[in-house]
Formats: sequence, C-alpha cells, structure tokens
Amino acid sequence: MRIAIIGGGIGGLYSGYFLSKKGFKVTIFEKDKELGGLLGSYKIGKTHLEKYYHHFFNTDNKLIELIKELGLTDKIIKKRTDVGFAYKNRLIKCSTPLDLMKFNCLGLIDRLRLGLSVLRLKYMKNGSKIDKISAKEWLTKNAGYRSYKAIWEPLLKIKFGDDYQNISAAWVWGRISTRLNSRKRIKEELFYLKGGFKTLVDKLSKRIKDNKGNIINEKVNSIEKDKKKFIINNNHKFDKIVLTVPSKQITNMYKWPNDFIESLNKIKYKSVVCMTLELKEPLSDIYWTNVLDDNNPLSIIIEHTNMINKKSYGSNIVYLANYISQDSSLMKMKNYDLLKHYCKGLRNIYPKFSENIIKNYYVTKNNFGTPIYDKNYFEKILPLNTPIKGIYVVNTSQIFPFDRSINFSIKMAKKYSSTIVKYIEKDNLEINKE
Repeated sequence: MRIAIIGGGIGGLYSGYFLSKKGFKVTIFEKDKELGGLLGSYKIGKTHLEKYYHHFFNTDNKLIELIKELGLTDKIIKKRTDVGFAYKNRLIKCSTPLDLMKFNCLGLIDRLRLGLSVLRLKYMKNGSKIDKISAKEWLTKNAGYRSYKAIWEPLLKIKFGDDYQNISAAWVWGRISTRLNSRKRIKEELFYLKGGFKTLVDKLSKRIKDNKGNIINEKVNSIEKDKKKFIINNNHKFDKIVLTVPSKQITNMYKWPNDFIESLNKIKYKSVVCMTLELKEPLSDIYWTNVLDDNNPLSIIIEHTNMINKKSYGSNIVYLANYISQDSSLMKMKNYDLLKHYCKGLRNIYPKFSENIIKNYYVTKNNFGTPIYDKNYFEKILPLNTPIKGIYVVNTSQIFPFDRSINFSIKMAKKYSSTIVKYIEKDNLEINKE
C-alpha cells in the first residue's frame, strides 16, 4: 500500500511517521527545500532558530510523548517566563494575579471581573457550548465592557485583525484553558528543545526514511485518478493520499465536486509577517508582550532569549509579528522598509531603543498563518474523508477549538492516521471476503 502525504509540516511529518511505522510505503511531497512548514528554521550562530516563534507547555502531552519516543527527552529546556502588555506606550508586566490587580488602567471592579472571567474559561470543561456566540459577546458579558475594550478587543485584533468581532468564543476558551493549565503555582512554565525544533523535524524525517519512506521536494500541482491508482503530477502513482496543506491550496489539486470546493473556501486564513532581530542588548525581561495600542505597527513582541540563554545564539533574539489580511501592505513591503516601520513601534514602547543595537534581521511571510475561527466554526470543520474515497484531509483548520500548535497538530494527525489505518484494514477485509 503506497500512501502520498502532501505537505511536510509537522502534521504531514507525523502522519508519515505514524503510517510508515504501520508498514505502509509513505512518500511526503514538500514544495519547499526545507521540511517543517511554519516550524522551519534559520541557522544562527552554531544552532537553529525557528522562523516563527515556538515553544510548548507541560500540558502538551502528545508532543512530549513524541519527544520521548524519539529519544529527545534530554533536549528539553524549561523556563518560567513573564508576559506583559504594551498599553498606551507603557510596558506593563502581567504574569500573576497581583500584577493584574496593579493594572490601574482598569478600575478595581473591572479587574476583578476580568480575573473571574479568565478563571471561568480555565475551568469550563467544554468550549463547544459557546461556539455559536462571538468572543466579543461572551467577553463583554462576563468580563465587562471596559475590560473587553481595554484588553480583549486589542488581543483579538492582534490575532485576527478586521475579523475580530466575529471570532468564536470557543476559540478563546481553547486558547485560555491551554495556557492557564500549563502554569505551575503562579508563573507560566514554557518548554523548548535544545538546538531548536529542527531537532524534532530532522528526527522525524530520519525515522520515516528508516521505515523505508521517501521525501520529495516537489510541488503538487495535480492529482488524477485512473481505475485503481491516484496519479500525482502525471508521474507518481499511489493507493491513498493524505492532504495536510491549508484548505485553500487543496482546491485546485483535483477536480472536486462543487459542494466540496465551497466547503474548502469557507475556511479563511490570516497571513503572518514575522521579523527576527539579533540584538546586542535585550529590550526588557518579559518573554511575551502583546501590544494593545492600535496606533503601534507592532502586535506581538517575543524576546526569545528571555526563555533560552543567548549564549546559544551569540545575540539577544527578538521576534516581531503581525497577523494580517493577505492583501495587507505589510505583505508587499520590502524588508528594509519593514524594519524601519517596526523600529518606530519599538521606540514608542522602549524609549532607549536604538537601531544601533541591531546586529542582523530576518523576515518571513506566510499567507496561511492561522485559520480565522469565526463563530459556528464547528459547522465548517472539514471531515477526514473527502468526496473521493482514498483521499483524506488532515490540516490545521481541523484543530479547533484549540489554537494551531505543534501539540494539537500531532494529536490531530495521530487521531486521523489511526482512522485511516482502520479504513484500509476494513477495505482489505472486505476484499479478502470477496
């Protein structure tokens, strides 16, 4: 049984690893030279660093299980970190309940309501119950209008831009419950891999090849079907196909029925622009800063070396990121102009910041940074099976209500790959009976 997996991101790699362990002849098609998708890396100094910021939590059980299975447990690094807000050009630490009570941008009652709403999300067992209402509606009711306007609305804008008003409340539940349940005592505890997540990508790739799998750097332009086989790019023949690429990229690969194309097109995406800075000095002692000011060009500031020692890189590493519409001017902006644009935002928050401390910078852009999880999203989730028997969809749009992450990509890929194996076993049983 020959199985093609389209897409070499973490979901595709794990699917390939799982299926190759089961004895299937797996071939992964990846259009880029590098595997990993959004988990791809640069080489900085003597180590590797992700092009887009990554970490994981102590609650990311499927990722931790995989790390153990691959013999990488000794690579795990853990660190308690601080989070903060940039609010009206002020940097405000907000890592503990005490920090929240000191957040004088809101009155005492509003701060209490804000804290209670977060706790309610943390202990809510099933977020699917609030999928039919917007995050705006749920948060305004539970956290209060002033808390929503000061905190939640800017956070939703950071992630979803102009689509923020219609985001499902279930997504907020998935995001908050995951993060808060990762805390030990008060501060959040984050995890990372020594050598970067390239260590994980390389190990998965090696295991797939050890299991007689194959990895091809080739863009899939077409899938056709003869009587018994699927043919990729008029050249490669397979018995089954697993599509792990974004839903939008699937539409032109095959002559799908119109109703399936409509289902694929219902999944909308935000693009992401991410700049990585190598600095001579740190900006602050905060790991993750959400920028709540509409007039600041920055949305997220992640000081990676406040989690991982800068000796690994020879510099202080800072990520600057924006989730934007695919037609945003930032997607078209030249790298140097983007640097100037972002430096202006940094100076507003860090008055002592100077461009003289920048040693180097890198820019990456991707049209499929995150699906837009609007309300009633459960009704949009694509099933594993496509209308064409033997072609399956396993991608990040199906992770909801949780935010797309390494852990949930692995969890989803494991669940769906197990089901694919059962389908194949059932088909073989029926053939043998005949």
